[in-house]
Amino acid sequence: MRPYLAIIYDSFIDAARSRVLWVLLASWTIVLAAIAPFGIIQGTTLDIQPDQILARQQLIDELTAASEGKATAAQRAVWTAIEPSLQQQIVDRNKNRRGGRLPMGQLASGLSSVLNEVDLYTEDAWPTAANRQELKGLLDQPGSQLSEQDLQRRNRRLVELAFPGVIRSGDSSAIWIGYAGIKVSDPLPVSRKQIQPFFEGAILMVILKIGLGIIGVFVGIIVTSPMIPELFQVGSMHLLLSKPISRTWLLVSKFVGGTAFVAMNVSFLLLGFFLLVGLRLEIWNTGILWCIPIFIFVFMIYYSVSVVAGLIWKNAIISIAIVALFWAFCTTIGITRGVLQTIVAVLPEIVRIDRFGNTLVAVTNRGSLQMWNPTQSKWEVAFGDVLGEESILGPFWIESEKSLYMGRPIRIPFGGLQSDGIRLQTAKLPELDPEAPFKLDNTPLWSDKRIDSGPEFPPRTRRAIQWEDSLVALTERGLYALDVDVARDADAKKSFSILDLPLLGGKNVEAYKRMTPDDWLPESPMDICYVPGDRFFVVYSQGKLTRLDPTNQDDRFRLGPSIDLGLPEGSLALVACNGSVCVVATNKQGVWRLDCNTWGPATRIETIQDCIPRSLVASENDGSFGLLSRDGSLWQISSDGSQASKLDMPLQGECSAIMIDESGKWWLAHHVNQITCWDPIQQKSLEDIVPALNYLETIYYWLVQPLYWLNPKPAAVDTAIQRSLTRDDPMSLGRETTELQIVRSPRDDLWQPLWSNAIFIVCMLAVGSWYLHRQDL
Repeated sequence: MRPYLAIIYDSFIDAARSRVLWVLLASWTIVLAAIAPFGIIQGTTLDIQPDQILARQQLIDELTAASEGKATAAQRAVWTAIEPSLQQQIVDRNKNRRGGRLPMGQLASGLSSVLNEVDLYTEDAWPTAANRQELKGLLDQPGSQLSEQDLQRRNRRLVELAFPGVIRSGDSSAIWIGYAGIKVSDPLPVSRKQIQPFFEGAILMVILKIGLGIIGVFVGIIVTSPMIPELFQVGSMHLLLSKPISRTWLLVSKFVGGTAFVAMNVSFLLLGFFLLVGLRLEIWNTGILWCIPIFIFVFMIYYSVSVVAGLIWKNAIISIAIVALFWAFCTTIGITRGVLQTIVAVLPEIVRIDRFGNTLVAVTNRGSLQMWNPTQSKWEVAFGDVLGEESILGPFWIESEKSLYMGRPIRIPFGGLQSDGIRLQTAKLPELDPEAPFKLDNTPLWSDKRIDSGPEFPPRTRRAIQWEDSLVALTERGLYALDVDVARDADAKKSFSILDLPLLGGKNVEAYKRMTPDDWLPESPMDICYVPGDRFFVVYSQGKLTRLDPTNQDDRFRLGPSIDLGLPEGSLALVACNGSVCVVATNKQGVWRLDCNTWGPATRIETIQDCIPRSLVASENDGSFGLLSRDGSLWQISSDGSQASKLDMPLQGECSAIMIDESGKWWLAHHVNQITCWDPIQQKSLEDIVPALNYLETIYYWLVQPLYWLNPKPAAVDTAIQRSLTRDDPMSLGRETTELQIVRSPRDDLWQPLWSNAIFIVCMLAVGSWYLHRQDL
């Protein structure tokens, strides 16, 4: 055993003499020292942030009216104090309605400049301000005698009163990116808890992947590549083999020596990075330490190729070139498979299904609306599919109108998606018989020619659901109901048929009626459900569950009881209600049940553990609930919420969408675009919808996927790195409930690339040992 330890030690010493090694260590030390001063600075700010402007267009309209002397006295006072450059832009925009857009950041900055105005307040402009508790003591003395903090706090509240419901009351806590204690960014529109998952899942992943996964591994190959060719120098092999040692174990010892050398360097770097991130950012992510064995394993894959190349060609340069070719080959296969997987298996994956009569409708991960064509056994694209479009709201079938309603993000020509703009689209389908199977005739019912553009959804719309014979939009300004009559009005906002660009102006606000009190401003993340029989809404907003009860007016609702679930800040949740029990499925604290009659206390359903929800629905048939998790598992929750169990079915772990029809049957989307109708009582499938493979899908499933499975996959270990850093939490900033439905990466098997790459390493060393035994030394 001692001779082999000596060989390992000699290999390590040989690598340590390399100048490249010390240059690399010095470089990494400089990089760590350069990024060490970066950190997060916590503090307070009263500046208006872009995400606190709830109605951009309304704010611009009211400022425009103030410039013409037509607004309230408070709005005119704010207009006078706004910086001149923003005033000029608003005036120019008013003269030319097709003028440039005003970014949210510029509006927020312009309003924030008002906060330092000493003479902003006058009693005539704000006659009710003195009655506000938050302004007590701040209005009794001139602005010049107030401290800078008190002056900004007073003016901030005055601006909010001047534009009620347009600017959210802001929290004074904020965070900045700092360098050596100096703020180098504007206040970030997220909290410290919200930015941590983004840092771990995105920034940290990129740093480790590029820094170590590519640069570090290849520098290690460069440093260790001469070890094997040097064995064949005159006298080297003879001296080693003069001792009673095996050629196989000689090769393995050299391999272990080179690997140990790289392991020391990787451990030094990642341990330093772990301490740096923990001390400076207070993010003690142990996944960084778990990346040490992962990166060593990746190096071993490439180094095994370098060893065999060194044995055959006995040249370090050729060994490096062979490793580079191997990396290029594996990368090409991986990229090809990744691109085809996105096109074939990710974007077309069904995330929402519905049935209108016997017509089956699906929404895909790319935001495409599709209908099932039973005569041709394929999904038909419906109503203006646009590549790269975000997920749509809906669709919703309004029986009284014989129309399909949906919401899609507004697309600006040559400019991508409009920020916070969702257009309403309607399709008149009088021919659709809910009681008969849908059949395609010569003129398809789902043609683009049937689409009409309606008024935009209210600003900051986060969710939309069907309500009676209309739609309800949950926004950060409250609940709004669509007036179907106004939506049909010719005066409502329309779109150009070619450019798909909404006309500026129009009477968009009139199409939506506010249903909740003006002072109720829910915060994201949020979700909503409606109980038709009892006619009340349940709204989840930033950890709170609120019931909205009907009033004497049909389209007005009052705030009912509310309960704080005590969830961590920024928790996403889905909510469903059957009238007596409300179920809340969260992404961080499990699944909860709540009695709708007493409205509390909320109790956790303990039988469901570690479940990040993707869809939650209530059955109209028996009041039970169906829960689909992000890993594709299906849970059935009893109508009283006391029991929950996994469905005993073969599709567990494969589903991507769920819908329960009026008869209690479960419609499940699985394996990208297949649908199964499942009877939970009989425990059997009633109907299976399996579309035929197209040409591209055939290539992917029968050629690329098998080739990728057999091919060594060093890059596939990235999945293990990501999971170790994010602890399987798929959320990034996690501010919207719709994040739960997004598929960010395919559900690949974590262990398959690990054991297949391990087999590849063993095979390469076996080939090297066989070749070494055949040499006449």
